[in-house]
Amino acid sequence: MTYWVDEFDKQTKDKAKQDLEILYKAKSILINRINYHDDDCAFLRLQCHNDRFNKCIEIIEEELY
Repeated sequence: MTYWVDEFDKQTKDKAKQDLEILYKAKSILINRINYHDDDCAFLRLQCHNDRFNKCIEIIEEELY
């Protein structure tokens, strides 16, 4: 029984680490492509989601550590 619980916990943490990696990459891409001098910049319009990236990262990190 303990093995199953430990294995499930490990799988959950591995998935959370993969999710964190994806979120960090997405946030980095978003920030690096923002053109603050172009009001039509799609990445500038997406910047409002940056707080959502940060909140997701924060939640996953709290669960991991």
